[in-house]
Amino acid sequence: MRDYRLHLMVLAFVFAAPVLAAPEDEALQAFNSLYGGEVKRVLATPDTADDAALAGKLLEAARSAAAQPALLAVLCEKAAELGKPTPAGRATAVQAMELLAEKVPARKVACLERIAALRQMDYDAGRPEAKAQAGETLLSALLALADAKIAAGDSAGASDACRKALALATSLKSELRTAVQSRLDLLAARQKAEQKVAALKARLAAAPTDAAARADLVKALVTELDDPAAAATFVDSSLDAALQKFVPAAAKGVEQTPEVACKELGDWYRGMADQVAGAARMPLVARAKAYYGRFLALHSAEDILRAQVVLALKKAEEAAAPAAETPKVETPARTPTGAAKTPATGKAASGDGAAAGETLAAGQWHDILKYIDTNKDPVFGTMPIGWRRDKAAVVCSNPGYSAESKITVPVMPQGSYDLQMKFAISGSTYGHVGIYLPVGAGSTMLRIDSSGPSGLEYVDGRSAYYNSTGTRTTLLIQRVYTVDVRVTLSGDQAGIVATLDGKPLVQWSGSQRSLSPYESMDRRCLGLHTYYTTATFGSLRLRPAQEARLYKPDGKGPQVVRPPTSSTTGPPRAAPGTLTGP
Repeated sequence: MRDYRLHLMVLAFVFAAPVLAAPEDEALQAFNSLYGGEVKRVLATPDTADDAALAGKLLEAARSAAAQPALLAVLCEKAAELGKPTPAGRATAVQAMELLAEKVPARKVACLERIAALRQMDYDAGRPEAKAQAGETLLSALLALADAKIAAGDSAGASDACRKALALATSLKSELRTAVQSRLDLLAARQKAEQKVAALKARLAAAPTDAAARADLVKALVTELDDPAAAATFVDSSLDAALQKFVPAAAKGVEQTPEVACKELGDWYRGMADQVAGAARMPLVARAKAYYGRFLALHSAEDILRAQVVLALKKAEEAAAPAAETPKVETPARTPTGAAKTPATGKAASGDGAAAGETLAAGQWHDILKYIDTNKDPVFGTMPIGWRRDKAAVVCSNPGYSAESKITVPVMPQGSYDLQMKFAISGSTYGHVGIYLPVGAGSTMLRIDSSGPSGLEYVDGRSAYYNSTGTRTTLLIQRVYTVDVRVTLSGDQAGIVATLDGKPLVQWSGSQRSLSPYESMDRRCLGLHTYYTTATFGSLRLRPAQEARLYKPDGKGPQVVRPPTSSTTGPPRAAPGTLTGP
């Protein structure tokens, strides 16, 4: 039962706080005046249950203190300290650190480090039957920490987190092992590039007229670190004409580039990509695609120039996905769950199965729920269990407080797309369901809340509670809901429009890189999410603007699939209240 007296005391402080200017010491003083006595009392008892209970109260108070970052930080830190000794308390401590990371982005890395440490404690103390689940949760926390350190420019710290993740994934025989190793390899390459750049900077500082060192430094910053803004600071007349022209132009960003220059920069980046190999190539190809996309958005005339860019964009897209163009023959094609195979060919007897070398065709609706394998597809979360098949539907049972789980939908949209999902909830009406949406260079989750704000998580690091996408929704038990989503890409920009039963839910547009996912998932893939509720997903359909591919979670890369023969030109017209798809 919520302690309303303490809750009201915190609210009173929140509204009075602007008078105090709320620095950290005043926030700590306010905390001690409100909770100091209770903290001393629970710490004096041998029972840790009261510590965990107070941690929960502090977390609830922190949610009410969102407008006062200093007070919120103290409340979250104290909640994490009190919750640490017990499994139930650690669940609260993790939520406190997640809240602090969301509200105070400058502390995100530190918060994720605390979360990883808490998950490590759960793993170390876990019973044998729960060890694998705790290990996967720890693995997810380590990967989230690595991502945050990469974003903060700490390649060494990210590598350390990845090494721990790799050792754990190897021990667990996790399907994520190959993905972790790939990330570690990329980080090693980046660290090597950073060392190379540091050496070139030192060389240039010692001899400012060393034209060769300057040229090598500018090229390394552009190609190996993908940082044209930093490269532009070293451009001078000693460089060749192309570097003098294009590096400063690239430093201004795609959004500021005029039409004709977009084609020129796209050609330049594609030419640079052709000169490098390995991981450094992909960022250059991505930038070429962004400039070509902006050109096509600005240039409406159907002339030879547009035709040239269309062909150049196609070549860039082919360069961006070499694995998808040459699937390995020895890798068997994936068959939709429940489809029988013929002894002779191994293909689905129904004729709508997967076949190596084919794709989900553009412009058609495809049933993609059938491709989810609840026993094999990567699952993440505090409750990475409970996913199962119920005939054609996919169900996730989440029985406990703060339990959340996510499953990968092994389909990778390659550009713009439409998505339609039918679902129903049962049990709790305090949770939410979500859909993970790849959006070009970004990724996000569409949250559909049972009794609160629905929207995108995250936009510029802010959740649906605090970004402009939030729309309050209320879901009823056992009622079937239909969500329609349209994702549109244009250069490095994107738009997301979503409706719930035909009513507006989200309408957002902006930079693809403004979007980040709710938690660790393969950002190329679609995904389903549940939190504190049981959800039944009866239909999930995709209409890609470009060919979509199926992802194999065995670490062997993407696998393309054959479109089901039941694909139609529009969403299914089911009877009212019908949950299953065609």
